[in-house]
Amino acid sequence: MDDDTARTERPSGDERPRECDLVMKGGITSGVVYPLAAVELAKVYRFRSIGGASAGAIAAALTAAAELGRQRGGASFARLEGEAKGLGANLRSLFQPSAALAPLFRILFAAVGAKGTAGRIARVVTACAGAYWPRTLAALAVAALVAVPAALTGRIALAVAAVVALLPLLLLVLWLQRLWRDVTVELPRHGYGLCPGPTQPGAARPGLVDWMAGLLDELALVPANEGTIAARPLTFGDLEGQGIELRAMTTSLTLGRPYSLPFENRLFHFRAEELGRLFPARVVAWMLREDVQRRAVGEKEDEIADAAAARAEGYYRVPLGSDLPVVVAVRMSLSFPVLFAAVPLHARDYTRREETAKQRLRRVWFSDGGLCRNFPIHLFDSLWPSRPTFGITLEPFEPESHATRVFLPGHARQGILRTFRDVESLGGFFGALVGSMQEWQDNLQSTLPGYRERIAHIALDGEEGGLNLDMDPKVIDRLVAYGTEVGQRLRDDFDWPAHRWTRVLSAVLRLDHVLQEKGAVVDRFVAERATDARPYTQTAAWQDAAVSLLTAWTAVAESQDARTVRGSAREPRPVPRLRLVARE
Repeated sequence: MDDDTARTERPSGDERPRECDLVMKGGITSGVVYPLAAVELAKVYRFRSIGGASAGAIAAALTAAAELGRQRGGASFARLEGEAKGLGANLRSLFQPSAALAPLFRILFAAVGAKGTAGRIARVVTACAGAYWPRTLAALAVAALVAVPAALTGRIALAVAAVVALLPLLLLVLWLQRLWRDVTVELPRHGYGLCPGPTQPGAARPGLVDWMAGLLDELALVPANEGTIAARPLTFGDLEGQGIELRAMTTSLTLGRPYSLPFENRLFHFRAEELGRLFPARVVAWMLREDVQRRAVGEKEDEIADAAAARAEGYYRVPLGSDLPVVVAVRMSLSFPVLFAAVPLHARDYTRREETAKQRLRRVWFSDGGLCRNFPIHLFDSLWPSRPTFGITLEPFEPESHATRVFLPGHARQGILRTFRDVESLGGFFGALVGSMQEWQDNLQSTLPGYRERIAHIALDGEEGGLNLDMDPKVIDRLVAYGTEVGQRLRDDFDWPAHRWTRVLSAVLRLDHVLQEKGAVVDRFVAERATDARPYTQTAAWQDAAVSLLTAWTAVAESQDARTVRGSAREPRPVPRLRLVARE
């Protein structure tokens, strides 16, 4: 089958839709499993809504771009497949630290992948010696000045002490001194991250952000200028024009909450020189274009004046959703703490008491989307789904629990229980603490009926993915193969009619429960509320209509049909709740 033609033929009576949504979990280098899963799904489905956090956001953006390219007539999923299979030779080169933090980068990741405590210590010591070589040479020189004369004059004990005791002490002091400066001074100076994202000077291959920006444009068939350089970056508007929705999660450390990108308001500004360190020049240039900035401001006079005042101080509005480059949203989502620099934006703080302070723009730091919603399975959710929203999640491999590396619940009753996580060390204890704080909402949501049977699980061992930047190419190939398998399972084994039936049962019974909760006091309150009640005033006609609607709802809840539904149904477990929640 050609890559640009989705397989849409179906046997008579098959209710499986020809479109799907896809949500993917964060996982740093574990994200290499996702592209081939999307490639397999693309053989049957067209993607409508795609989202994720961190590494899942990268895969979501690539999938969205490939879907757009396919609709434009390109073999984009074949191109994505080839890129995914070639990651084994290129993965490590994508993570490029800034020059000032390259020594710290080498040290922090020296122990990753080492086996045993002794192996980790040996790798860290070797990394320190190479990363801080001037200090290593200084320590060796001082120890030699003591040991050599002592040995020549027959003071063997002193010579041995200089080598055995003095040298390690000097190395420890000098290394720790430089390490402390890198952590407390250089790391904050570089946005609290080792890698800014773009290609660094002297690198033979592109950095992650440059690679990603170029591949997105290539997959989406963005019109090119001067050969292979796109005249403008792929934007959310390009996707929306073809009915493709993309969402990426990020976390505002300053405001202590998650956001879904692109933003839906005009709160945030940026400084060109700050984003210039994190994105290709052509991406920042697009965001600075006069027409893009004009649409980012809007048409209200106060907003136009506010934007003009901000530009006078070097601040520019973050473009609205349709004009925002996709690579900007993805980079904001994958800002894994310490590994990647956080992204600085700016906003006015209207909680300040003084009026002049309210008008000053304050820096707002954005970090990894997985800090709050690492597996945003709630994205694109609907009470009455018209197509499946597949999820792909990652979890630690437990030999006693996992019969296979890829698991998809076979029916609605499977997948309720989560794999136990052993806590047998102090490190494991703190790891479990952080993991629980980070993922409890996603874990809880994933156990609900209508959710769990559409989530495919991939179990990874300690050397697969995560912070293993130097994975063996064979390990990467194995991860890519997991992606192929999970895509095939979702494509071929997912039972859409059964899933939809579960969702309908839950929705009907939960709606009935909500209708039962409404008492007559609500009707009276609406009827008696003053029509000029601020800030959300309503007309008397609106209130009369609302009371009629509420009365009709009560009648429905008290009808014989409602009593029959709630009295005889076998409700899927665990029982969900319907409630109002804020949008990220």
